[in-house]
This record gives sequence, structure tokens and C-alpha cells, in this order.
Amino acid sequence: MALDTHRNTFDNELLSYLNELVGGNEQYMLEMLEIIIAELPISIMTIEGKIVEKDWFAVHKEAHKLKSTLRLAGLYELGEVIETVDRLAKLEFNVAHIETIFQEFKINAQEALILIRMEARKLKR
Repeated sequence: MALDTHRNTFDNELLSYLNELVGGNEQYMLEMLEIIIAELPISIMTIEGKIVEKDWFAVHKEAHKLKSTLRLAGLYELGEVIETVDRLAKLEFNVAHIETIFQEFKINAQEALILIRMEARKLKR
């Protein structure tokens, strides 16, 4: 997933999904965005550290939790990528590939966070 080439589609899909989820309640939407803003960087750092430590059970555990959060927030493409990390770590299969997949995920998640922060700022006005 390259968010830079799909930015408008990604942005519109996320916002449409969240707006539908919260029934148009901008305050609730802001709260959801702020949860993502707070939790996503922590999960990224945790998974990254556990990959370095080669603690595949911990990678699986954190990726599994993050997968659910991303999907609930409508970030399906990111959820699919982190699900692959989750599955590989759980099985301790093709672990060399986990780091590569996760680095791609991290770049795209950081791009998504930029969009999410921008939307949260708009809602705060």
C-alpha cells in the first residue's frame, strides 16, 4: 500500500467510515482519532523493539491487538499488512520477512498518522 499515491482515496475512505461509525458525531470522531494518534506510535515502537529482540510471541501479541484497532478504525489496508506480521510471528515462520513487511507497514502507518492528525486538528477548530 503506497499512501502517497492513494492519499485522497485513503483519506476519504477513512473519514467516510469513521463518520458513519460515529453517526456524524464530530466529538466522538475526534476522540477516536485521538486514540489512534496515541496508540499507533506506541504499538509501532513495541513491535519494532520485539522484532529486534526476536521475541516472536510478543510481536504476534502486539500485532494481533493492533490489527483489531486498525480495522475498527477503518484502516483496513494497514490491518491486512499487520495481520501478515501477526500470522508470521505467531507461527515463527519466515521471520526474516517480518522485518521487511513491518518496515513497509511503519512507513504507511506514519503517513496515515499525518492524515489522521490533520483531520483531528480540523475537528478541534
